Amino acid sequence: MKKLLTAVIVAITVLSCTTLAASAETNAECMAKLIYGEAGGVASTTQKAAVAWVVLNRLDDPRFPNTIQGVIKARGQFAGYRSGNPVRQDCLTIAQDVMWRYTIEKQGVVDCGRIIPNNYFYFTGDGVRNYFRQEYRSRWYWDWSLPSPYVN
Repeated sequence: MKKLLTAVIVAITVLSCTTLAASAETNAECMAKLIYGEAGGVASTTQKAAVAWVVLNRLDDPRFPNTIQGVIKARGQFAGYRSGNPVRQDCLTIAQDVMWRYTIEKQGVVDCGRIIPNNYFYFTGDGVRNYFRQEYRSRWYWDWSLPSPYVN
């Protein structure tokens, strides 16, 4: 019985991983298009990655949709997202990296390289820099006090 249970758990895990891997590529591409649209002109890799972290912060909050694409494509949320945006390699690499860091954070890794706290859900930008905040109309912005795993 124990061997059968182990085999079932392994099979479920393999199927889950296959499904996640198949959807992860689509999610990463969608995230890359968002990063391009919201931070394509921002020079800082850290600030581009913070856009992706906002999506994942929303994913964990019951006020927002419970899928990455649902968060990104929600009406009136991200003005820079367009399905026709290019999937630039730099943006795709950042999206994949942030999604990997999020995954290991969920597995219990404390120092995963998170660059904004998990209660930051909004941002605004001026084309050169993005400013991240907890509430939509807040005047308080993130101070970048967490260490960044990125060079800039």
